[in-house]
Amino acid sequence: MSTRAFTRLFGRFGAFTRAEGGSYPDPAAPPTAVRFRAANLHSSLKPSRKRSDLQRTESFRMSRSAQAEHVILLAGSNPQHAEELAGRVGAMEAVPVVVPGIDDAIALLRENQVDFGALMVPTHFDAKGLKKRLKPLIAEASPDGLALVSVGPPPAKDQRRQLRGAGFKLALWDPIDDGILRFQLNRALNAEHDGNKRSNPRVPTFLLSRIFVGGREKDAVVYSLSSTGAFLETPRATMDGAEIELEIRIPGSSIRTHAEVVFCNVPGNLQRPKLPLGMGVRFQGLDKGSLKLLRSYVEERNALLEV
Repeated sequence: MSTRAFTRLFGRFGAFTRAEGGSYPDPAAPPTAVRFRAANLHSSLKPSRKRSDLQRTESFRMSRSAQAEHVILLAGSNPQHAEELAGRVGAMEAVPVVVPGIDDAIALLRENQVDFGALMVPTHFDAKGLKKRLKPLIAEASPDGLALVSVGPPPAKDQRRQLRGAGFKLALWDPIDDGILRFQLNRALNAEHDGNKRSNPRVPTFLLSRIFVGGREKDAVVYSLSSTGAFLETPRATMDGAEIELEIRIPGSSIRTHAEVVFCNVPGNLQRPKLPLGMGVRFQGLDKGSLKLLRSYVEERNALLEV
């Protein structure tokens, strides 16, 4: 499986998600997604940068060196939404391929012998019987498995139950901001969807934080958060092993705790190339009130990320 980085810093400092009272900068214009017409799936694939609609062939030879970073998006009855999402996925250096439906996805896997890491299925697909329809597609997937991701408007309760029964675990439900898209894509392509769950779930955030170290203060954005630690997005990371004090502003409250820097992501030493610049920290000595607040926030956020 390739370890190409597909995350980058978008200048999110000081930004909030819509749910947290603000907005974030628009990303740069994404590259064109790869699209296929069902009748041309058997043709030889060649690189192309020309944009077209979903019914016009754009061929692309898929690199085996990045095979697990290929993502299939089903267009279904809303090709415009699939095309827009594919463009955003491509901007994160994964390789999106849009096909009309499940049968086209199966043919794509069989003919091109490329391992795909994720399949994104719109919620307007009929969830009833989806497990049976997806079975041959999953059989053609890579040995590492195929992450099934539900995308689009949030489904009804009964539909969510049917999606879980069909093997869906990850959700990308509207509105989808770039932070959540990057986080979920990372989970899907790193097999966190299949038996590799952490004992303490982590969630993406845009929470603001302040770091206190050596008599100085600096600001950071909490890129991801769990009840035991966080990744702080900052161009001014503190060295590994350092003891810091940290304040995190959670909506309606805040916590303050000691923490240890467990790794840094800095230019020239990207220990976690799929993460932005910053540092991972482990909380130390959290009081019961702060721990309860963190767990409640993480649980609430996580409920929006899983089917």
